Amino acid sequence: MRTLLKLAAMEEAQYDMLDRELGVPIYCFYSGGVPTAERLVYDSMSMIRGSEPRLETGDGDGTVNLRSLEACRRWMDVQQRHPVNVTYYPGVEHKALLHHHDLISDILSVTERVQ
Repeated sequence: MRTLLKLAAMEEAQYDMLDRELGVPIYCFYSGGVPTAERLVYDSMSMIRGSEPRLETGDGDGTVNLRSLEACRRWMDVQQRHPVNVTYYPGVEHKALLHHHDLISDILSVTERVQ
């Protein structure tokens, strides 16, 4: 039980920074709509050794689950002096996003506006 409480506290601490104004414009780009591992389920504690767990999947980018990918959306709920820009690319896998034409165009547009 103590371990679970520690893990919950660590997870909450990770999101503390998302609950305050950062003082800079924020640009968040992420993808989703791809089956992604959510958890491994063991049927019983006695079966952990030598048994194969059941993989449960959920939404994400194939590597990171959607809950983590959408963390930057929390800045939209905080009063910001600067804009929070969130762009979602449906159906694009984690590594493929780095080479995705729309993402590259969006990043170039941001850099052109900033200059």
